[in-house]
Amino acid sequence: MSSHVSRRGLLGGLIGVGAMAAVGSPLLSACSTGPKVANTRAAVNTVKLPTFVAFDGPTPQYPSSLPAAPSGFTKYPADTVRTVPKPPLTEPLSAMVGTFSPLPTGQAKNPAWKEVESRLGARLDLTIVPNSDYLTKFQTAIAGKKLPDVTLVSTIDHPAEFFNSVAVDLTAHLSGDAIKDYPNLAAIPTLAWKDCIVDNKIFKLPIPRGGSAGAGFYNKTLLDKAGITTMPTDTDDFLDALVELTRPQDGHWGFINTTGNTYFQVIAMMFGVPYGWRNDHGKLIADLETDEYAAAIEYMTTMVKKKLQVPGSDGIDGTARTNSFKAGKAAFVQDGLPGYLGYFSEMPEGEPLPYIPVGAPGQKGVTYFDNVTFGTTFINKKSEARIQQILGALNFFAAPFGSEEYTLLHYGIQGKDHTLDKSGSPVLTEQGSRDLTVPWGYLVGPGLTISNSDPDFVKQYIDANQAVDKMAVENPCKNLISPTSNEKGTKISTDLSDVRNDIIAGRKKMTDWKPAVEKWRKDGGDAMRQEYQSVL
Repeated sequence: MSSHVSRRGLLGGLIGVGAMAAVGSPLLSACSTGPKVANTRAAVNTVKLPTFVAFDGPTPQYPSSLPAAPSGFTKYPADTVRTVPKPPLTEPLSAMVGTFSPLPTGQAKNPAWKEVESRLGARLDLTIVPNSDYLTKFQTAIAGKKLPDVTLVSTIDHPAEFFNSVAVDLTAHLSGDAIKDYPNLAAIPTLAWKDCIVDNKIFKLPIPRGGSAGAGFYNKTLLDKAGITTMPTDTDDFLDALVELTRPQDGHWGFINTTGNTYFQVIAMMFGVPYGWRNDHGKLIADLETDEYAAAIEYMTTMVKKKLQVPGSDGIDGTARTNSFKAGKAAFVQDGLPGYLGYFSEMPEGEPLPYIPVGAPGQKGVTYFDNVTFGTTFINKKSEARIQQILGALNFFAAPFGSEEYTLLHYGIQGKDHTLDKSGSPVLTEQGSRDLTVPWGYLVGPGLTISNSDPDFVKQYIDANQAVDKMAVENPCKNLISPTSNEKGTKISTDLSDVRNDIIAGRKKMTDWKPAVEKWRKDGGDAMRQEYQSVL
């Protein structure tokens, strides 16, 4: 990144899902709703995933060589393609989605919304809920049996029972080559569809991300000031670097944390901790049972003892963490790669770069496939008679970058919502800034694309996403169903995390870890392992 780059001429920033929030928001922390009948059996999903058919669109300046990682554009395509030639609807479509943005201009005075409805062939009735209220609204809709045609959701306590009860089974419509009836849906990366399988059926539609969320960022400016000219090559070097970077007299520390020790995830990656579970020749080992996990706890405990973290940051939230890092208080921060644009464009005195985790001496670090989707949506079973039309509408909203529909959904009507700059790129007007906060991108999304007029940003993002995806590991149990996990997995894992955090903070000793793991096993960990292994 040059020291004097222009950061204002953006073509849309992180696009493909719009300017959406990071993973882990309340919007996606679905809830304890739905039928309370516990799963009675373990199960594996073997359903055939949708066939991937790439969109034959514009050539990116920075193409992706990996299935889930985004491609990058520094120029907006001059010629876009209309991918949905005929309106798919004959009657209104209702949906409930969340938003992190101000509410948009209403339908009656919103030219973009009117044009979308014209392209769809019918009215689009969106219930738009602020993120902070979404969980309550979602629970209320479930309890009152007032679900719209399409609903945004992520996790459910008892997914098999819930989706079989309230959602349309989309398998016959989307599995294998059947999805080719909906070309924009077929252009969604295959990896994203794995998050849509429940009880061996396709119940959901994805809002794709980029594969791995990475391992956060570092401020190269602070490393330069500390005389660190090369990045650490292993965890020993990394600790030495944090010591050099911690200068309380100057208001700088090695890293910034948040409540729950979120920076521990970065350390876990550096020590090669598996993502959830490790399949060791048919034997499952939970991440928290591994020697690597214990080593990561000891390592982070040392970091805290040496006072290398921003004081008090283990009790702050994500917003405070982000603001402190932008202000130059810390050299390293844990955050998702989708947040890079915010750091890049709002740190004029710093040079933020994605961090690629190193490993312990003689070992390699890993990352996780933890950012495959932002979330998912499902279609109400009561709307099944209209399923082909509804999927046709969702095919419209999945229109990829380079299509007419994508430009409409992100930039609205030319002359009203946007104008074109000298390079031919759309730039939102004041009206467009109000009109285009409609969260269409939370209905379904195309594969992620990065578009920005600054080639430094695009190249750094694409290179980083490629790097972290190449070293990413999957959770082998992600698409398996464990009754014990559904019933008590969250509680017993939280209890164990509390012990870990107490050790890191110095309230407990490392000798307390093994007994805590044994308790986790007895309380349900071993049962989960047996259930998962029975269907591997």
